[in-house]
Order: sequence, then structure tokens, then C-alpha cells
Amino acid sequence: MFYMKGKTKKSIVVLVLLMVIGFAAVTTTLTINGVIRLGANQENFKNNLIFTKAELTYSDTNKTVAEGEVTISEDKKGINFNTQELKNIGENVTLTYDVENNSQYGAEFTGITCTVTNAEGTDVTKAVNNNTEYITLEYSKNKDAEGNNAKISANGGVLTGETLKVTLRKSYVGTETTTTTNYNVNCTINASGLSE
Repeated sequence: MFYMKGKTKKSIVVLVLLMVIGFAAVTTTLTINGVIRLGANQENFKNNLIFTKAELTYSDTNKTVAEGEVTISEDKKGINFNTQELKNIGENVTLTYDVENNSQYGAEFTGITCTVTNAEGTDVTKAVNNNTEYITLEYSKNKDAEGNNAKISANGGVLTGETLKVTLRKSYVGTETTTTTNYNVNCTINASGLSE
């Protein structure tokens, strides 16, 4: 057998230690840096928040809704309605509608604004709101039970049973040449997208 002398043994141990230290001293670090860009898909939200239901109901149960009296536009972004004549004080008509959210974002309803113009094209919104015009206008504020902005989830969430109600407040007398008049109602519902 081969036996090492003490000095040789120490030399080999020192040599091995130097080799280990030498290998340990040769190290490196690799890094990866990147920028992840995120973008809002506004078209997805804009095109997929839609009306799915629109119905008219008259307080006068003798009136039935005629075909074409209320329609949802082809792109489902608008509702058009044209009521029958309201003749008796207190008589009303209610539009009930649903909004569906097929976008990838949740939706929060941040307000509704309605304006009313008379047959001459004059803005009478303030008079309607102050109950000094022929009609009153009541509409859902798109709020939840606690009074917060209503929210609907992405990918099929639905806001149901929202309403716009018009009531005849005072009798329309008419003129020698006409016995009817029109009021045009235009409402805009605002919604914001939410991350889910």
C-alpha cells in the first residue's frame, strides 16, 4: 500500500482546497428583464354592452302595444319607442329594459341623463323635472339596493328591470288645427369598465 507522508498529505489537502476555492470564485449571474405592455380593449367593452329586452306597458289596460312601437336597434345599442296617445291625467306608459354585458370587463353604471324636447324642438327638460310641463318623467338611476352604482359582471351579466316612465300630468287641450302633440325623450346611460 501507498502511504503518504504528513507533508505530502498537507500539500494535497491545500491543493484540493485551492481548487475548490478557485472553482467557487468563478461564478456568474444571469438576469432577464422585460416590459409587459397592457392595453384596454375599449372596442370589446363598447360593442358588447347591449340592450337585450325592451317592453312598453300602459297603465290603461285597454291599450296593447302595437308591433314596432318599441324596438332595439340592429347593433343593440339603442332603444326606439313611439307611444300611443296619453289622454287622461295620470295615464302613463313604462318602458322596461334589460342590459347585458358580454364583454370581458365588468360594468359599472355611472349615471343616466334624460332630455326632453317639445314638438317645436324646445328643450323642456327643466320644466318636466319641475313638474310644470304636460308630462313627468321618472327613470331608474341604475343603482343597487344600497344606492351605489349598479354593477354587472363580465361575460353574460345582466341588469334587469330598468325603467323609464312617462306620465301625463295635465290635459293637453290642442288647437283648432291639431289635437295631438309630441315630446321627444332622449336618455344616455353611462357605463365604465371594471377589471375582474
